[in-house]
Amino acid sequence: MSLSACGDSSADAGDDETAGSETATETGEPTGDGDGDGDTGDGDGDPAGDGDADTSCPIGSLGCPCTGGGSCDLGLMCEGGECVPASGDGDGDTGDGDGDGDTGDGDGDTGGTACNGDEFIAIEAVDANEIVGWNETMSQLGEGLILAYDNESPNAYVQFDLDIPCDDDWHIWVRGIDNQDADSYFVLVDGGPMPVPIFEIDCTPGPNGPEYLWAELNWRDQMEPSCEYVEDPWVQTWDAGAHTFTIGYRPQEAYALSRIWLTNTDQTPP
Repeated sequence: MSLSACGDSSADAGDDETAGSETATETGEPTGDGDGDGDTGDGDGDPAGDGDADTSCPIGSLGCPCTGGGSCDLGLMCEGGECVPASGDGDGDTGDGDGDGDTGDGDGDTGGTACNGDEFIAIEAVDANEIVGWNETMSQLGEGLILAYDNESPNAYVQFDLDIPCDDDWHIWVRGIDNQDADSYFVLVDGGPMPVPIFEIDCTPGPNGPEYLWAELNWRDQMEPSCEYVEDPWVQTWDAGAHTFTIGYRPQEAYALSRIWLTNTDQTPP
């Protein structure tokens, strides 16, 4: 994550929160017998390298040899030198959409269908999957355990690996510190967009602070002034499965994180 932009304003990053520290071997036929049974090196056109170019099974098609580079036609994958249906192809494999109850199959089970109701995911900042340049410490403002910038790592970031249960529009909320004008972070969702955008907890100057605020995810270009957003809120149209959300320290800006909250509703965090 690039952290090249300057902050909107300056703030002491430690004023009010102290950072703490198959191969299967066939038998019964000798190799290279040319009997057309598919044994390795028998000259029948299977991918044993015999070069007889058996045209009864086009390379790369279903049930046929993979290409020399291990590729297959669209919707297929190479497995054991043979092209087989890829996961998610509707043939009954996991994630296939055949309605058999497998994960990601589109039959109403979690992992491949629209959400059937309200969903909520709450994650403490200290439970992030990757923490670089932030320290777990006890908040002095009643937030419990929080992550505070270590005052040393310019490329500090926190990444959350999310397991989204169903397909829907998802709202991301962040609870972070706002200390007057120090109120923004760098953010990425599934590694984008680029250049890295800015997320603001609060885009307006104010005399109050420090305090923790909830803000729904927004983003603006680094070259634009505060409050000039590309998307506000920045809603994620996500399929079920793995997604990432990354928050990066922005120099002389917001320096502590409390938690994140995700939902497929328009509700605000409790």
